[in-house]
Amino acid sequence: MKNTKCATMIRFVAVAVLLFSATSWAQERAPILDQIAKTYGIDSWDQVDAIRYTWNGEITGLFKAAHKWEWEPKTNKVSFEGVGKDGKPVKVSYVRTDPGSQTDAVKNEVDPSFINDNYWVLFPFHAYWDKSASAIDQGTFNLPVGPGMAELVPVVIDLARMAFVAIGSCPVQQIMKY
Repeated sequence: MKNTKCATMIRFVAVAVLLFSATSWAQERAPILDQIAKTYGIDSWDQVDAIRYTWNGEITGLFKAAHKWEWEPKTNKVSFEGVGKDGKPVKVSYVRTDPGSQTDAVKNEVDPSFINDNYWVLFPFHAYWDKSASAIDQGTFNLPVGPGMAELVPVVIDLARMAFVAIGSCPVQQIMKY
């Protein structure tokens, strides 16, 4: 009987230590990420019904892409217009939370492109939503292209832990934002 009480007490203490240490390991978001997200309008995010944007990218000789998107964050409905890998026009709408209704082209081509394009379009929000992201305001520097100065804020993300519930994963590990 004494051994049972002792084992129970040891289990209780072990669980308490694990719970306490897990909460003390929780990371706080860098204040600069709060400031950036607020500047971009995070406080109004719940009022957003849809976001429409066109993503154009080109690396001469390698690829050229033009993706037209509409995303409804509340329903997670995505509409896409562009060109598929086979060079043919693609126009599709799907709900990201219903993968069973998605074609293979949506799962393998369209949605991965949406994840990437959406990440870059809404980067200040994604950095804010990702609790593992870290950033340090390094002060004011000359812009890397063109005249002017701006604050340099390198944002570091942990690819092993990062998952945006509404979107997906990030394509890179460190982003320099001015």
